[in-house]
Amino acid sequence: MYDILFKKSAVKELNKVPVYDKERIINAIHSLAENPYDNTLDIKKLTDEPGYRLRVGDWRVIYSKEDALKIISITRVKHRKEAYK
Repeated sequence: MYDILFKKSAVKELNKVPVYDKERIINAIHSLAENPYDNTLDIKKLTDEPGYRLRVGDWRVIYSKEDALKIISITRVKHRKEAYK
């Protein structure tokens, strides 16, 4: 199991997400913490910057992970229209 660390700005972004979507995002992050290599999660490595993205409907969770320390750092939670700007 990986530990999840949220950047302060990611917490603010998550708090702006509608309640229904927020629950889905939090559940997906918990699944990510249990197994970051789970094939059922829609995860892709980012090409333009270091890190990964987790797709949850129209929302994107941008994160990085340290396998040696078992830490996942959530840096952004954005709608898909704004996620890659």
